[in-house]
Amino acid sequence: MFQELGFRIASLSNDDIITLNVGGEIFVTRCQTLTQVPYSKLAIVVSSYQIIDTDENGYLFLDYDARLFRYLLSQLRSTSCSQISTFQAPSSDDRKEFNAMLIRLGLIDKI
Repeated sequence: MFQELGFRIASLSNDDIITLNVGGEIFVTRCQTLTQVPYSKLAIVVSSYQIIDTDENGYLFLDYDARLFRYLLSQLRSTSCSQISTFQAPSSDDRKEFNAMLIRLGLIDKI
């Protein structure tokens, strides 16, 4: 589908290591961790050459709160795709911003 729109899809394996700059903080994880939810914006951004922003070091750049992304990444690392049904915000105070990030990343539908 995305190739039909002119996007070149990278040939990444699940074991490939991805380095991201999220809100100025560097994260390193495996491709399979970030692509557990197929067709989410997060999975597409990780596997696409054309639609990504990179920082000055060539790291994939995501403009989100690093603390909230760290919490999301921890949940992705500790579950498999078949177990992902809901994501939990770190606190009730963070719920609105955390859910907004999930929506923008295509990990949940609008609430």
